[in-house]
Amino acid sequence: MKVLSAYVRDMGGGVYDRWALYIKTEEKYPVDTFVYRTRYLAKSTLYFAEKDGWVDFFADSGRGDGCGGATFTINIVDEYYGVPSRINLKGPWSSSPSSMARYGFTQSVPVHFEDCTFTYITQTMGEKIVKDFNLPYHYESDYDEFAIVLKPN
Repeated sequence: MKVLSAYVRDMGGGVYDRWALYIKTEEKYPVDTFVYRTRYLAKSTLYFAEKDGWVDFFADSGRGDGCGGATFTINIVDEYYGVPSRINLKGPWSSSPSSMARYGFTQSVPVHFEDCTFTYITQTMGEKIVKDFNLPYHYESDYDEFAIVLKPN
């Protein structure tokens, strides 16, 4: 999916996402084509997908009380057995890029669309967009080694 334009908006005041990357694309990212890898933790399961630089993830406690109890039908590949399947994930939490990176998944950063929705992209894709559109910003670690934020040059 081609990025047609990009700009940075100063969101003011906040530490994380103070400067937000906005993009315009031909269409939305293809979340229905993602295949999520799983990572089992003591009290939850992580689901992480990456395709062509686009990223999506969930953290599921099994209680079904996240995301307003919404159900997401996703394609997964089991961490241990490598077996693909399609599951209904009820009420997961959205998690954060830094939380997912702590467990070995690809570092990602938020990206916003002009309709006020947002998703995540790999840090590498974010850096490429900033460079390709000559934006006077860069990504750097902030607060801990896993939090990556956009900052002015």
